[in-house]
Amino acid sequence: MDSKQVVSFPYEAYPEEFDIVVVGGGTAGAFAGIAAADCGKKVLIAERSYMLGGSATMGQVTPLMANRLQWKVNSYLSLKLKERMTANQSAHHPEGWFSGAFSPVMLQAELEKLAEEAGAKILYGADFVGVGREGNRIECVYVNTINGIRSIRAKTFVDATGDALVAWRAGCPCREGAEENGRNQPASLRFAVEGVDQMELKAFLNQIGATIPMDEPSVEMDALILQEDGPVARLIKEGIRNGELRQEDAEYFQTFSSPCYGGLIYFNCPEAPYDLNTVDADAVTAIVLKCRQAALRIHQFMKKHVGGFENSTISSFAAVPGIREGRRIEGEFLLTAEDYSNRLRADDAVAQTG
Repeated sequence: MDSKQVVSFPYEAYPEEFDIVVVGGGTAGAFAGIAAADCGKKVLIAERSYMLGGSATMGQVTPLMANRLQWKVNSYLSLKLKERMTANQSAHHPEGWFSGAFSPVMLQAELEKLAEEAGAKILYGADFVGVGREGNRIECVYVNTINGIRSIRAKTFVDATGDALVAWRAGCPCREGAEENGRNQPASLRFAVEGVDQMELKAFLNQIGATIPMDEPSVEMDALILQEDGPVARLIKEGIRNGELRQEDAEYFQTFSSPCYGGLIYFNCPEAPYDLNTVDADAVTAIVLKCRQAALRIHQFMKKHVGGFENSTISSFAAVPGIREGRRIEGEFLLTAEDYSNRLRADDAVAQTG
């Protein structure tokens, strides 16, 4: 049987047409839609979940890393967001230019406010399923909603799905994984732990030989990566030897406390070094299932062996896995490793990262 059989479903047209439809309301999609609406365009942000922010909100990717590039893109939206979240104490930026910890929960609401103020319309529960083409031009996208499948027309479409789904289903050439073996970078699943006594945690870390300033607002622990032979790494390795942890649990081990919430710590782990295909639904499902069980082992180990965690509980798992790399569109310009290493600057840049 042909695995690519064509099937059809009834659909209805969305009652409005737009200048721009942004498919995907993650960090990039939300900012793209808000910026376009701010410029006077009629914009719809179509998001399959029920919040904006993607990795930053559903994925719990906090803090934002500092950006120390010598040139700056006009980032008025980032600065506006920073100012608002800092004012209501849902963000903490000790290093200045939009870096530092923030509340993924409050970010959801602030992004929706920015979208409303700019005039961008949001459609939640809109899962992208395909495109309608006229030659090489996309005329509409199809999304599955609680109303059934709907077609949405626009002059321009922005693919902010994170996996190049719009481009791929429109027939654009895409690449997946490394050239030599097709593997993607490892994915992960963040989780948050509440009820941690951070002063006791800092005292414990100093007691075992780590150097943690007692007045530091954030507690960061790295093992097997940044401090391979450090005291935290030795503690984790002992957990592997006695069977409380597995080797894959500690392939990447990192935590960040949140100054926005007193006793809350975000775990930037576990990673899934065993499944390296992030554009296959079965593989991504396996990543989430295995990572969640690994998180339970990690938390139980912390409760038993790390001061400050004795009365802690897991408060949440990230709603989406942390996928670092999926499909890459073969567009008019292809970024190379040399470009990346040389910090290539594009004259028409609209975003930047460290």
